[in-house]
Amino acid sequence: MLDVACGTGVLSKVLAEAGASVIGVDASAGYLAGARSHRGHPNITYEDGDIRRMRFTDNSFDGAVSTLALDVLPEIEQVVSEMNRVTRPGGVVASAVHQFLGGMTAFDLVINTAAVFDASIREVRDARAGRHAGFNGCLICASGMSSMAERETQNLG
Repeated sequence: MLDVACGTGVLSKVLAEAGASVIGVDASAGYLAGARSHRGHPNITYEDGDIRRMRFTDNSFDGAVSTLALDVLPEIEQVVSEMNRVTRPGGVVASAVHQFLGGMTAFDLVINTAAVFDASIREVRDARAGRHAGFNGCLICASGMSSMAERETQNLG
């Protein structure tokens, strides 16, 4: 199983404890250090890597998953296409993201303020603008996947 943008390894650890062999990939050295020290497991290998151009061969994994990352990446289509490429036919490509209908005030304040001072942040902000309206359609079109199912969950706690 491949955990794309694994961050601190929360999902990698759950998958490993369920019996899966997991490779967690992230570009953040800090997140990977935290994952290795707090969420290590014999069935997990954490790797530094560019999820837009993964080193793995085609059809290498039974599944590729990503949580809380795809909705904040400007290259979402490229990443999902890579997830699809490295997953065997019939495997699962899955993602979970927050859906902030109407925006998230604190995040909007930070990114809009940063965009005033930094052109690269402005590009990220502009690339994300309005994406939620067509989020699912862009994934299917760009990734080469043949089908998609959307599930909505609620926090019951």
